[in-house]
Amino acid sequence: MTGYISELKLTTKQFRERDNIKLDIVVRTDEIYIIKTGIETNFVKTFILAASLVQDFSKSMIIAAITGKENVFFCRIYDAATKIRIRSEWNKYADWTAIIDSVQTKLQISQNFHIVSAEAILF
Repeated sequence: MTGYISELKLTTKQFRERDNIKLDIVVRTDEIYIIKTGIETNFVKTFILAASLVQDFSKSMIIAAITGKENVFFCRIYDAATKIRIRSEWNKYADWTAIIDSVQTKLQISQNFHIVSAEAILF
């Protein structure tokens, strides 16, 4: 999927009478899409490790699901303009909550910057 990562949201969904925490990755393309996946999945962990290295969320990104063994999926993020992969090192001991918070902060700063920029252009 190619688009602009605009928001990360933690949500809770009932499954087999238990609460499961999901990460919603909001992506703007021709429409708004939400990638919803379990917070403990390898897909989410590899997504947030790569997203934590993104410096400018105003650029279009390619989000790719890569198959592993059996039912395992990983995520790769590429700069859509250059097709260069944003490489991150795997860290099974990472503080996932802190990384998600950091990415959310970057996304908010990026959105605020572009809102202010757009307002400046309108004048």
